[in-house]
Amino acid sequence: SLDPGYWQELGKRKLEEYQLREDLVPIRGSYGKNYRNIRTPFLSLDYTAFDVGYQPTGLDFPSPGLLRNMNTIASFNNIDKKELLDTCGRLILESIKNGDCLKNPSLLTSFLLLMYAD
Repeated sequence: SLDPGYWQELGKRKLEEYQLREDLVPIRGSYGKNYRNIRTPFLSLDYTAFDVGYQPTGLDFPSPGLLRNMNTIASFNNIDKKELLDTCGRLILESIKNGDCLKNPSLLTSFLLLMYAD
């Protein structure tokens, strides 16, 4: 789920930092138990998503991710989504091959967020 604080922080960073850049940006989500249905874990992004060093508290666990925010609907439609997904998949596979995921199991829950936010 995308918390309203996520959108506020994204807007701030887009204006002040990212501007027209469309490169991959490291972000962080957290996942835990949905209290309405304890059998279904969910991924959540809030205002802390851009602080990749932030550690969630309580029953939530960190999940590293990559954000690719496109500036125009045309660039969003034209991006090679398969290539982007393959790149992210290779990062997960590399963490398995080199053993990094044994030291940091959250690497196995990595995600990609491709979006167009005007």
